[in-house]
Amino acid sequence: MGLRNLASTLACFTTLLTGMATAAERPNVILVMCDDLGVGDLARFHDASPIQTPHLDAMADDGLVFNRFYAAAPVCSPTRGSCLTGRHPFRYGIYFANTGHMKVEEHTLPEILKDHGYTTGHFGKWHLGTLTKTIKDANRGGPSKQGIQHFSPPSIHGYDDSFVTESKVPTYDPMIRPVGAKVNGAWDAVRDKSSAQHYGTHYWDHDGNVVTENLEGDDSRVIMDRAIPFIEKAAESKTPFFAAVWFHSPHLPVVAGPKHVQPYADRDVESRNYFGCISAMDEQVGRLRAKLADLGVADNTMIWFTSDNGPEGQDGKAPGSAGDFRGRKRSLYEGGVRVPGILVWPGHAKPNSVTDHAAVTSDYLPTVLDAIGVELPADRPIDGVSLLDAINDPKLRRQAPIGFQSANQIAWHHGRHKLISNDKGTTWQLYDIESDPGESSDLAGDQPDRVDALRTEVEQWIASCRASDKGGDYLVATNAKPHEVASSQKDWYEKYKKQENAPEPSEMLLNTDVEPELDNGFIDLLNGKDLSDWTPRGGTCSFKYVDGMVVGETVADSPSTYLCTQRDDYKDFIFTCEMKWEVDGNSGVMFRARSKTEGDRVTVFGPQAEMEGITGDRGWSGGIYGQSCGGYFYPLWLTEHQDARTALNKTGWNRLTVEARGNVVKTWINGVPAAHWVDTDDSYPSGFLGLQIHKGKNGKVLWRGLQIKEL
Repeated sequence: MGLRNLASTLACFTTLLTGMATAAERPNVILVMCDDLGVGDLARFHDASPIQTPHLDAMADDGLVFNRFYAAAPVCSPTRGSCLTGRHPFRYGIYFANTGHMKVEEHTLPEILKDHGYTTGHFGKWHLGTLTKTIKDANRGGPSKQGIQHFSPPSIHGYDDSFVTESKVPTYDPMIRPVGAKVNGAWDAVRDKSSAQHYGTHYWDHDGNVVTENLEGDDSRVIMDRAIPFIEKAAESKTPFFAAVWFHSPHLPVVAGPKHVQPYADRDVESRNYFGCISAMDEQVGRLRAKLADLGVADNTMIWFTSDNGPEGQDGKAPGSAGDFRGRKRSLYEGGVRVPGILVWPGHAKPNSVTDHAAVTSDYLPTVLDAIGVELPADRPIDGVSLLDAINDPKLRRQAPIGFQSANQIAWHHGRHKLISNDKGTTWQLYDIESDPGESSDLAGDQPDRVDALRTEVEQWIASCRASDKGGDYLVATNAKPHEVASSQKDWYEKYKKQENAPEPSEMLLNTDVEPELDNGFIDLLNGKDLSDWTPRGGTCSFKYVDGMVVGETVADSPSTYLCTQRDDYKDFIFTCEMKWEVDGNSGVMFRARSKTEGDRVTVFGPQAEMEGITGDRGWSGGIYGQSCGGYFYPLWLTEHQDARTALNKTGWNRLTVEARGNVVKTWINGVPAAHWVDTDDSYPSGFLGLQIHKGKNGKVLWRGLQIKEL
């Protein structure tokens, strides 16, 4: 679901009027991220590191190094969410790794950039939701409740292309492991692959298919083999691009090939493979930069490099290094969240420059939007800030605070001071991060007033995060109480609230998106001459093709009748049509529908975008009804639905648009947002389309412009 709400549309229009950056000026954007790479693992940040990373060293020489760059969380998934939303992950339910998923209501960086002419791709680790609901995969994917509930692939978050895993894989030969090897272990590259077993995690393409080709050898190379063709295609078409390249290295299990293990051959098995997989990843960073230069786009590309959190394992026992900082992965002390931060952006980030300006992964979205002249979303809190000023003047210091939450931990950075609690705010420690980056001297007892002031700030921020997490950011502005049944709907609500599928008002999501563009990529569902591609089912009403229209003629007392597509596998799509009534009563459009035969009777069942006729007085056109399967999935009875209830022209033509992506369905009536229904049980993943006529008085219902764009 893209950034298609009224506020953003007005902001984009204003930007165009005031002179948005031209296509030639808009930078390409690449977010490179490692997995569990410690700030002490790179010699540029910690002189004692033994790991050879010449290409990252060159990247640092060519750009800006952030001495205080933070992952938004001390674990994987939450940080990744912050990169794409500019928001702390506690605002949208990704509290920890393998928890929650990226919600379709969030405005993601690829969505926004796509709306402004970018092509977008994601390559490598995803870890913001499951990628399949049909087979067991990785940590949570599959037909289980959590696999279905947390299904959230890149394809529904603004990406045009993707090659991803849900979570970790071995960093060499990513699909296999030695028999009996620990899934979070370390081993030398498997020589006899016939004796290996499948690791348990798959790579998935953008269409949701398991990838089986070109998956042997170094995993970072496997990922880059997919990212580079995407970049080449964008460069050839002179289209600005956004690419997230999220390596698995050096997350356990660490494995490296002979070439990259060789410099560390005298180390123990975990160390040599940990170091080796980082060197292999570094090689791919060099390959990426060389390709950008070959394509002639390097000078107009910003490349960010970081890690999602600090190093895994115990200090002194695991090979990863947090340098001189206290704490590691899962800790909000510096070693758990302070990570490498490098930016190469020719003409903007000066070579060999260094800044002590604090930055965090939540700053990506505000910075990129600032760079292309696009306003931030105005309908919700954004935690990150633009770093453009700091990029232009590295001597600047951050003015905005940075908040962290993870498990029982809370941390609040404001200027040079850091307030931290390990017991949900019962007790606090205070550190001067500039003079005491190792957090060895607690100042809380000496500076109680500062502790109180910072605690007040962080408590207000936590309250804001909680309000967001309850869905408060997804509400349409209204003077009424959120999710209150409108006074005009209370009688209808009382009548229908006991239906099997009727939702609680407090649980109903709101469609705040602008109607999708309807001018590119659509095909006509009518062949221009007859209805031979359609099949009537159900009652005795009739349909005929007249002058480019479908004319449905109702018959009094007939059961509902449906004109259905012969294709019965429509899955993800945008459907649009226009309707007009010359009869009382209801009609609608079925989607992802099915049929069953009981005796001589054919019953069509499934979701239906309801459309009311001349005398309809509920104002529920665009609502979603469970036809012959339990009643209303999504009636428009809330105060926030007022615009949708009044959008219908009962005497003229009306446009109905339905967008179905995964288990999320949205509708629009004459361009006005109507329903936002989530098929939480995935009961209707695909099916046919059908035009419905209700029983009622004799009369006609007309359809024209039936078009579909499959996604």
